[in-house]
Amino acid sequence: MKNLFVLAGVIKVTGEFKKPVNKDVVTENYIRLTVKWEKLTPAKKIEDAKLKKSLCTGNADLPVIPWPTQFVALAKLGTDIVDADAKLLLRSQKMPNSRQNLSVGVKLLYKDVKSIGALIQTIMDAAPSNDEAIRICTGCGYTYTISKGRPPRKNSVAKSTVPGELLVEAEGDGMHQWQMTADPNFVDTVNLDPTTDGTYEKGNLISGKQYWFRWRLVLPRHKYGKWCDWYDGFAP
Repeated sequence: MKNLFVLAGVIKVTGEFKKPVNKDVVTENYIRLTVKWEKLTPAKKIEDAKLKKSLCTGNADLPVIPWPTQFVALAKLGTDIVDADAKLLLRSQKMPNSRQNLSVGVKLLYKDVKSIGALIQTIMDAAPSNDEAIRICTGCGYTYTISKGRPPRKNSVAKSTVPGELLVEAEGDGMHQWQMTADPNFVDTVNLDPTTDGTYEKGNLISGKQYWFRWRLVLPRHKYGKWCDWYDGFAP
């Protein structure tokens, strides 16, 4: 059940709220970044990591310093490439334990390119069109798939099984910035720590008290998306 009240000429929504699913959004094609290394040899995987690093370095679509700390930095990828190259050379010389060491080095490279890919996916999701998302993806040396429909996403505030904790879920992938308030006039707000995805677990709340949350996407180059509407819930 939802209730409406007016504050300064703006209609606010309270109570449990389920945003109607936009059928156009659900059926829209979704561009998802991929890393296809399954059939590549270790040498080809290292070569592909080098290509990605080269295309990402100085790429205008990627954030400049400070690089988001939750994603692997290009400098670390470069260091791991050098290490994997050295292990590949030892493997070609059939040195003891070289096969296992090379496997470890390549697996580390895979984690690096996946982490950087997660950052790129965030930027792709904020792109104004699928064509632009594809351009960003391929411009960084990554492949992509096109799903038949974007999975429906929802904005919600739900009770946790933990007393005093609310589970907040946002539409959209990638980094989010969050705000919270217990003020029904939305004047006294608190900035919460950003997250790398669209979920937030807020604990240490007063059981039975009503709280409102809102969020926005964190975009490259110190930019942000628009704040969503306020969504509320009662702490368990």
